[in-house]
Amino acid sequence: RDPFAYLPFGHGARYCIGAGLARTLAGAWLSVMLRSARWHALDPANVKPVGTTLSPPRGLPVRFEPYGASAAD
Repeated sequence: RDPFAYLPFGHGARYCIGAGLARTLAGAWLSVMLRSARWHALDPANVKPVGTTLSPPRGLPVRFEPYGASAAD
């Protein structure tokens, strides 16, 4: 596997100066989003294991339902 196949922030002398901050903020955002709402797969019957990959081949549609939201909102 090529270690340079995925370089979202560049490499070497041109490495993004904000990469560390971006990773920290992305992790914090994800943590808040996962704790602040219920997540439901829209079609749970179509959720199939794909292997060791972190993303299904055709995406995974989900419904985001914030805690405390009422049906009238």
